[in-house]
Amino acid sequence: MLVFPFTTSALKMVQPLGTFYVSVLPAELLLETSFSDQLRATKGDGTGYELRGTQRGIVLDRLRAIAAYIDRYDSAFPNSIILAANLNEDNGTIDEDDTVRWSIAEKPGCDSYVLTIPSSRKLAAIIDGQHRLFAFKFAESARLKTDLICSIFIDLPRPFQAQLFATINSTQKPVDKSITYELFGYNISDEPETYWSPDKLAVFLARKLNFESDSPLHNRVVVAPLNDFSIGVLGGNVSWTISMATVVEGIGRLISTNPKRDTRNLLKSAQMFTGKWSRERL
Repeated sequence: MLVFPFTTSALKMVQPLGTFYVSVLPAELLLETSFSDQLRATKGDGTGYELRGTQRGIVLDRLRAIAAYIDRYDSAFPNSIILAANLNEDNGTIDEDDTVRWSIAEKPGCDSYVLTIPSSRKLAAIIDGQHRLFAFKFAESARLKTDLICSIFIDLPRPFQAQLFATINSTQKPVDKSITYELFGYNISDEPETYWSPDKLAVFLARKLNFESDSPLHNRVVVAPLNDFSIGVLGGNVSWTISMATVVEGIGRLISTNPKRDTRNLLKSAQMFTGKWSRERL
């Protein structure tokens, strides 16, 4: 059960945009004290619209998918949730009531600080990480104790929140699926074959198809970056190639009707490393 006022340690970060504090907060506390300032348009007095908020709408399917990952025994969230503390949910103004405001105090004689959250009142606007956090509502209740890294701005005006959100989400580049599959299967030699998930088995078979000399896909399966197997390195002797992602996903559909579900079921239980779990049980 949460007890307020809630206090925890924090580290000070000074960057060009301004000063913020990095702290660790449990998911249940964040769900109780933060909110998503969703971007929405309100018709004004004239013909235009006034934009309010900085976030995109919540996507329930995405929340449930993340919740399934949260429930796995190996789930991890090493990247931070970005918060703007002391913002009124109803109008976006800075709350000046010292009895409810989040505050930072320096610890005497050291470089760390103390973050104090006086009450459960929702005063922290989520700048980035809303789906990651709200997915905990759909996860197992025990996962609410999960610690999450938070970057906390104190009294950050809404225009700067919008700027920060836009910058983060416009500069991020998704990881190529081919690279993801190669990384996902990197340790197949360290695990017994019976414990491989459908995706990992598909990665193994895709690699075999690429390297076996009598394979129709010999030297034609390419991972996105330039590597020893790319057309350029082969001197242009290959007339066509196929991506690792395409091969892995194609094989995966032959192995399982729902590779993601089966992978999740395998990884959800730590028993897979004790010999009690295997693909045969799916």
